[in-house]
Amino acid sequence: MVDQFGVIGEDDTGTNHDFEDGKALRKPSIVNSSPSFDPSQWLIYNKRGAEGTIEQSLIAPSDYSPGAHPDQVLNKRN
Repeated sequence: MVDQFGVIGEDDTGTNHDFEDGKALRKPSIVNSSPSFDPSQWLIYNKRGAEGTIEQSLIAPSDYSPGAHPDQVLNKRN
């Protein structure tokens, strides 16, 4: 299996694969790996909110729920 997150050799600061102070989760509808990065396959939370990401810093441990579906986490916030 080959899978890639981000762009090799690129500093991710301010990009669509930056997840500083956040997290990156594969969307539940994506079931296969991808040999090249496709940001549309991910839910990416960060403090900068680059195009295609969710501008929302997260704080551990309250904003993380290992084993929980990402939609369940989003629904708790609303």
